[in-house]
Amino acid sequence: MAEPDTTRGDVPSELAEVIYKIVHDVRGSVRAIGELPTWIDEDLADEGVRLPDGPRHSFELLRWHAGKLNLMLDQLMQFVRAGDTGPDGVEEGKQSDPRKCLRRAVRMLALPDRVRIRARFDSNGAGLAPIDENVLTSILMIAVGNAASHNSEAIRIALCGGDNGQEWVLRIRDSGEGFPPGKLFQIFEPMRSYSRHDSGGCGMGLAILQRLIETRGGRVTAHHPAPPRAGAELRISLPCEAQNHVTPRPACDAKTRLT
Repeated sequence: MAEPDTTRGDVPSELAEVIYKIVHDVRGSVRAIGELPTWIDEDLADEGVRLPDGPRHSFELLRWHAGKLNLMLDQLMQFVRAGDTGPDGVEEGKQSDPRKCLRRAVRMLALPDRVRIRARFDSNGAGLAPIDENVLTSILMIAVGNAASHNSEAIRIALCGGDNGQEWVLRIRDSGEGFPPGKLFQIFEPMRSYSRHDSGGCGMGLAILQRLIETRGGRVTAHHPAPPRAGAELRISLPCEAQNHVTPRPACDAKTRLT
């Protein structure tokens, strides 16, 4: 007799429920700790007492650490929820347009002026198996946001995607500092960050990205661009619907510039 499916992606449902409960119970305390310095400062101000610079700096550190812990709880929930698909593991919904999802992702990221993006797609998603528009937007947000947040200098990000006759393939390459040598597999592990620039994150972005993609039948890999190019490259492959395949093209010929 077949065992019932008790997983959410590759996370057992029992463990997922425990994570939900822990995050729910801990989040309130973390937020209270983050607000506590403000409450104390306001109470002292009401009594005519100005907080000295030393304790004020300590309170700022307390707020920062509480914010970091709250972000970690949020990303832990995102990691578990990233594996949620349809009951048979297939995404329900209509075909998503990568161009539309990318524009939406860029708006939501509110990237600084130092970031320049160029996107080229050989179709409007024709051939791509049905995938929820919010999921595809999240994939693009994480991929682009990861490149932008881990580089403090001006950076160019190029995306190229289309149906290669077997899969829908998206390549994201940036001109930044690149992935550390020998860590192309480890960067997808949860709570890992190898950036030399403090991005303010918790090392969960690429783990969530990988989970979003793999639980939908795709894969993502990291690469060093061929010399003399610098930077980092992510290659994402997503399933195609056989009946919707478009004729593969040697290069992306429909260009969208986003600035």
